[in-house]
Amino acid sequence: MFNELVKKIKEKKTLKNLDDSFVQELAEDYLKRNKIEKKKDFVKAVKEIRNYLNKIYGQFWGKEHKSYVERKEIYHELYKKIFSLDNFKRIVDISCGMNILSYNLIPDYKNKEFIVSELTENDCIFLNKFFIEKKIKGKVYKIDLNKNFKLFGDISFFFKLLDLFSHKDAERILESVNSKVKVVSFSKINLKGKKMNYLRRGWFEIMIKRLNYEFEILNFKNEIFYILRRIRN
Repeated sequence: MFNELVKKIKEKKTLKNLDDSFVQELAEDYLKRNKIEKKKDFVKAVKEIRNYLNKIYGQFWGKEHKSYVERKEIYHELYKKIFSLDNFKRIVDISCGMNILSYNLIPDYKNKEFIVSELTENDCIFLNKFFIEKKIKGKVYKIDLNKNFKLFGDISFFFKLLDLFSHKDAERILESVNSKVKVVSFSKINLKGKKMNYLRRGWFEIMIKRLNYEFEILNFKNEIFYILRRIRN
């Protein structure tokens, strides 16, 4: 039953690259909380675990990363603004996805180091190959954001990421990267393509003020960016 559950979950095309061990861990946790005695219980388990995995992973991967496509028109202006603040040399990109395709738009990108993370082994292999092929200096880390980690750089990106987690975990993830500047973005449209009612994130602004960050907002058509700097006491 357990192996059948894991296999069924991964039959969905967008989830096939997930590591077996990661899906197994979620399945084990689900089975501790729920009993599967009938076929309808099995179907419910597959649906609920898939929904969670699609939220944190599946919706972001395909032939072309949805967020990358949406962001194509704004990358140049976005990076021009960000890198006018300082000559950041070490860039951390958490759960980077296909955002790596935009790195060539970053000023002097050949002389910068990119530290990126992704969830699965297959995706990390892809990212490593990309860095090698494009002759970009980079390091790839396989990180499950539900667990503790530590990275450091001059600037860090958290694009369309923190909304996927509880506020407590969002804070933990944000603080897991030590960098002078942090850039956090949120979508202005929902998964159905409709404009959200509340574009700014009140919970996030309250949190970063408590954490002693000052921030500047960059507004684009489909995405809002917060540029954070820690206030010196």
